[in-house]
Amino acid sequence: MGLSMVQIPPGIKTSTNIGSPRQAMDYAQKERLTGRMEFKFNLKNVHLFWLNGKPVGAIMLPKFGVDASYGRDVVDGMPQLIKTVQKIDIFTLDEETLEKLMEKHPDSTLADKVIDVDDIAKFLGSTDDKTLKLLKMILFSEEEASIDLFRNAYTMPPLADYTKEEFEEAFSNLLKGRVISTDGIKVQIPKYIRLIMKNEIISGIIQKGELRDILKEDDPFIKEFFDLLKKSDGRVPYTLFRDKYKGSREKYRLFETGDMLLEKDTLIEGIDRNGNTLYILPTEILQNLEKIKQDRVDVEVSKEELKKQLLEKFKIREPDRDQIKNIVNKFYEA
Repeated sequence: MGLSMVQIPPGIKTSTNIGSPRQAMDYAQKERLTGRMEFKFNLKNVHLFWLNGKPVGAIMLPKFGVDASYGRDVVDGMPQLIKTVQKIDIFTLDEETLEKLMEKHPDSTLADKVIDVDDIAKFLGSTDDKTLKLLKMILFSEEEASIDLFRNAYTMPPLADYTKEEFEEAFSNLLKGRVISTDGIKVQIPKYIRLIMKNEIISGIIQKGELRDILKEDDPFIKEFFDLLKKSDGRVPYTLFRDKYKGSREKYRLFETGDMLLEKDTLIEGIDRNGNTLYILPTEILQNLEKIKQDRVDVEVSKEELKKQLLEKFKIREPDRDQIKNIVNKFYEA
């Protein structure tokens, strides 16, 4: 893209006296800067854009007739360049102006690339069963859960068929598909991707019709099972069914009902922050059981509307903690 196509919004210059790149980085994070930093060099200027104290974009503009550079390419070149910086200025910008700039120049983003929204349905429809099971577990579990907790839960009842090797394969498939990333401890999924995927899965459960057919069965154990889910906001510990009902001659059918719903992909297995296995029925389904039973839930309209709302809400993607540390370090003097 030529220089004439890149218009950097001026913003309001701060009165802060910045003497070094390190001071600039520390200031932006401490003051939760939303705006831009301008690093002036002999033959080029580098603009680093910030949102609430996090670096979210970068553009380098040469002073004489060469195309601009964007994003991680700019950051990766800073260690060789930063020693020759002549001046650093900091400008505040309003969030709307920053959003428009990032929308116009998407290559400037510093967050890792993630799956395209339009590819989500295709990924969910084409991935293998073990990968989809793990993805559902990650999406509907508590976000504080670690990779090790997911690995352990994935190989324990009621998903005891899977091995640790199969976990690693499924986990690798999600990384390759750019569905998840990781800091080595926890799984990371951008909020808008997480919400859209959850909505796709919920819509799929409703559209398949098996839940509707199950709800229409005149079975007191099925009714009791869903009543338990309602009382627990759709999240019931697996151990409750195992310990309380598996050994009971009268209530064993209740334990079997949970296994049957899992096998039909109507129920989701997840974990809490301590790694305890949960039976999960998403709230969006739990609150509409009667409508689903009568086949009166229009999921298509709500799905498209959700996509529209989420893409509007999450216009700027933020890098994770480790990415931010890596970006900031490249602006420090060696």
